Amino acid sequence: MALVTGWIDDARRGYSSYGVDLIRTGCLLLRTTPSVTYRAAVLFQRFQAVAEQVRRKRGDYQDEYSITEGNSSRDVLSGARKTSYTVPIHVGTERPSGVLMFGDPYAPLDYCLFNLREHDDITYLTAACVLIATKMEDHSMRVRLIVGVFMRLNQRRRGEPVIEQLQPPPERY
Repeated sequence: MALVTGWIDDARRGYSSYGVDLIRTGCLLLRTTPSVTYRAAVLFQRFQAVAEQVRRKRGDYQDEYSITEGNSSRDVLSGARKTSYTVPIHVGTERPSGVLMFGDPYAPLDYCLFNLREHDDITYLTAACVLIATKMEDHSMRVRLIVGVFMRLNQRRRGEPVIEQLQPPPERY
């Protein structure tokens, strides 16, 4: 087996594990049922599988078996992708309706891993998965509560000081 295949598989598992850990932490803070945590984690992993299929069809990875194990690790990491990736223009812009544009969910996996601190897409995606799973079981759970918990988790993840009483502005809902 080529080194790139192992690296890509390990990276994919690590990224999914990180997302599932965020979901588990958020669900514990929200005091949801274990089935909500399970459903949200499955939804997140299914989305990641679809995103990975799109990445492979788009050709983000070279032929995994064309790189031999004798290459240095620097050659392997630099050869993992064919082209450089640039963030789309719409990412991070706010629409007139007040909706902040979600990032590129099909960004290459190595870009997602190496820029995890700067980009909040994984937090938005995990919050969306928890929101969907929670609303399926408990209609009384407020969207604002879920968003607030994941907003604070994201601030902690980035190392920013968290003010527990701070709430997102109500006009966003």
